[in-house]
Amino acid sequence: MRYAWLVPLLLVFASACAEQHNYSEGEICVDAPALASFAEGDEVEFVVVLDDCMACPKDFTANCDVDRQGSTINLHAGGVYTQRSGPCDTCLTLSIACVVGGLEPGNYTVRSGDQTLKISLPQPEAPKLDASCDAVKW
Repeated sequence: MRYAWLVPLLLVFASACAEQHNYSEGEICVDAPALASFAEGDEVEFVVVLDDCMACPKDFTANCDVDRQGSTINLHAGGVYTQRSGPCDTCLTLSIACVVGGLEPGNYTVRSGDQTLKISLPQPEAPKLDASCDAVKW
């Protein structure tokens, strides 16, 4: 019983080591050359960056479902990761590709939660993207 005071402390550290991070939206990225060369019927790939620096991930997963309502494209992206315990200096990007097909030339609003990106198809100039998109490899 003389070490009973350690139990609450161990419970705090144990829960912190297994902390789970959940995401239901992220920054929307798109390949500018793909927008410029768009032709009717082409698929457009968007990448949603859910976390630009997963710290020491042990397990992670992400998914994306797409629905379209007129000129609005909704990317229902989500992801989760569990942090590894112990010392670590790893920083990985958690992202997911969302592919949209059957598009015609025109103006679109792309949404991921509260994040919005307006594009035109085709679009000769690159849209303004968040800095987290710099890590995406096309």
